[in-house]
Amino acid sequence: MAVGLLLPLACAWAQGPVEVRLTNLPTVHIQTLDGGEVTSKSTYKWASMTIADDEGNTTFDSVQIRGRGNSTWNMAKKPYRLKFPKKQRLLGPERANAKSWTLLANAGDKTMMRNALASDVGQMLGMVFNPGARFVDLYLNSTYRGTYQISDQVNINKLRVNITEQKYRVRDPKTNVSGGYLMEVGTDGGEVFVTQRGVRIRVYDPEDSIGSLQRDYIRGYVQSFEDALFGKAFYEKKKGWMPYVDTTSLVNLYLANEIAANADGFYSTYFYKEKDDPLLYWGPLWDFDIAFNNCGRLGDVTEALMLDRGFGDNLMKRWLWQMWQTPWFARAVINRYEQVYADGLDAKMLARIDYYERLLSQSAQKNYAVWGISRRAYEEIVLFSTYKEYVDYVREFVPKHNAWLLQKFHTMEPQEPTRPFSTDTNNVYKFYNRGVPTSVMGLTALGRAGLYTATESDTAQQWIVRPAGEYFVLQNRQTGHVLTDLGENLQGVSTMTYNPNYKRQLWRIEPRTGGFYNIYNVGTGHVLDNSYNRATEGNAIISYASGNDDATRDNRLWRISFYEDRQKPIEEGVKAEQAIDYALTYNRTTGRVRFLAGDVSQLTFQAQVYDLRGRLVARFMASEGYDASVLPAGTYVVSWNFAGRRHSGKFMKR
Repeated sequence: MAVGLLLPLACAWAQGPVEVRLTNLPTVHIQTLDGGEVTSKSTYKWASMTIADDEGNTTFDSVQIRGRGNSTWNMAKKPYRLKFPKKQRLLGPERANAKSWTLLANAGDKTMMRNALASDVGQMLGMVFNPGARFVDLYLNSTYRGTYQISDQVNINKLRVNITEQKYRVRDPKTNVSGGYLMEVGTDGGEVFVTQRGVRIRVYDPEDSIGSLQRDYIRGYVQSFEDALFGKAFYEKKKGWMPYVDTTSLVNLYLANEIAANADGFYSTYFYKEKDDPLLYWGPLWDFDIAFNNCGRLGDVTEALMLDRGFGDNLMKRWLWQMWQTPWFARAVINRYEQVYADGLDAKMLARIDYYERLLSQSAQKNYAVWGISRRAYEEIVLFSTYKEYVDYVREFVPKHNAWLLQKFHTMEPQEPTRPFSTDTNNVYKFYNRGVPTSVMGLTALGRAGLYTATESDTAQQWIVRPAGEYFVLQNRQTGHVLTDLGENLQGVSTMTYNPNYKRQLWRIEPRTGGFYNIYNVGTGHVLDNSYNRATEGNAIISYASGNDDATRDNRLWRISFYEDRQKPIEEGVKAEQAIDYALTYNRTTGRVRFLAGDVSQLTFQAQVYDLRGRLVARFMASEGYDASVLPAGTYVVSWNFAGRRHSGKFMKR
């Protein structure tokens, strides 16, 4: 009945007066059937729509319009969603032919170009689908509403997310339900499940038609991916999580969010799975209005990773932190960014900013006559009095942030995974903290654990690591007492007489990359932590609640180094100087490089370790030696100056 009443009126609209353009942009006129405001995000209103552009006037009847967005819906300048009775190509012949479209208000972005610029970045990276942008001046019920952006709705479509659409609920268990699924890591709504690691997943499609067979399948598949990501062999290409992901789309989506400094990029992340395809694909990009240094909650992010500062700690970032512990993923990210940067990333982005400024300047004057150019709408960090100043702010940010990313990624060059820890009770060990690399775990006068500058002969800094089933007991050499977690209230770590039935004296040693370990207490589940990462002598070592960032927090990472071991002089490449009673040694079992002498304290020189490319990989004092177990396999050259001469020797790490 409603459609029957609407159609005659739609014809009357089509015969109405010719609409005129307000600026150089197309002008869109939308008239609701009842003449009232659009007040709901769930209930559509019937309307007519006319686009006035270079081709003249194009009128659409029986259009439906409703509100859209989450936080953006609460702003004065509202975003909308449009639905047409027939498929339309609102962005031209090369873009999607679809019924559903969005009208983005870009209210929190004074340049109104951030979403479009982010899509351009996606295109520069080679992402398969990037939402389009057609900027227009909008009138709703004959009232001017400002500059808007017609863009794609993220849904299944041959020129959007091109996967198999499951239109019907499946009840036959023999039916192939392997795809397609369009999903989001993040926000509320739709069919939702939560992984065992607490990551919340929304299934966008199929939504209304999803049945228990489809729901169980996709939940189980995503869980299998997560299990592989956090499994013991996660870093292996064949046994880890790589077989579950399309690496190209994953790396490109990650980089697009870092290049744009998108605070919401890992809070809301789209991904999808196609039928009969084992891979999860990542994208499309969406929601960049608080990107490019436009989020007041984060402040200036010119020199910041969204992996660290962005939102979504319990969402996509929970996965990404683990992904970054995988050498092949880290290398793929770094290599891809170096390639894109060298291919003119700055120049390409700046050219697009210039283009949007020319395109939008005239319309922006009209827009901000209504909405106020210097009035804060949402998260803006800075406020200016002209449109050009806002554009220049983005223009200055882009090359600075891109250059910083290049340097930052170089520091994140991956190291090989650390081998699982095994102990020899005939040896004693020292525990070096990564945050204060010259300091080790020792004991205070009261028997508490503290951090101290490594001293050669201090037995309070030496530990015997005894196996206890799958766990370990850490016994101090000086006192004979064992490391004990005192519990949650004090968060203190002390030493006590050994009790084989006391779980707070048992520790799990978890390998991380670069030769470091996290050390967890079995009784409390807490992680061994150098409090506040301080270098103060005797700084407290505590047990702290475990978190997703254990593997990246320097104060929670420990290098377990042999203190006393059997060393053999290297037989090749190094000869003891005839006039000097010392020799360079390398122990293939322990991986330790060390100078031997009657009194090693007399060896006051520093030695350097180089790989065969001539890159410096380490320095160490001759009197202390070096733990080369952290290095990847290969041949290395040790070089040093002594008695006025340059000396060198080689060792091979297998």
